[in-house]
Amino acid sequence: QVLNIINDKLLYRIPYGDIYYIEKELKGKKSIIITKYGKFHLFKSLSELQEELDGRFFRSHQSAIINIDNVERIDFENNLIIFNNEVSCSLLSRSSKKQIKKIFVSKIKKIFK
Repeated sequence: QVLNIINDKLLYRIPYGDIYYIEKELKGKKSIIITKYGKFHLFKSLSELQEELDGRFFRSHQSAIINIDNVERIDFENNLIIFNNEVSCSLLSRSSKKQIKKIFVSKIKKIFK
């Protein structure tokens, strides 16, 4: 599956597997998609994007959606999510820690079965 976005009058088709996380821009109504290939700015809210995305995406914070498939490790003490290639996101809310821990642990168990 792919996420279709228009950025600077160009259409991009970003495979879900290439997305690390999506964060809300601090000032403004844009979302920033962090991928293996760089950043893309998009005029959509996180809520709108969350409706388009599938189950591999998790709302880790009111300002972020992460791709669980690309999470390499989670530092719960520092609220840091580290993805492949050492890309990191510090948007992990206290309320979502338990849920993401369950998701991440069940993902690891599936790998080792």
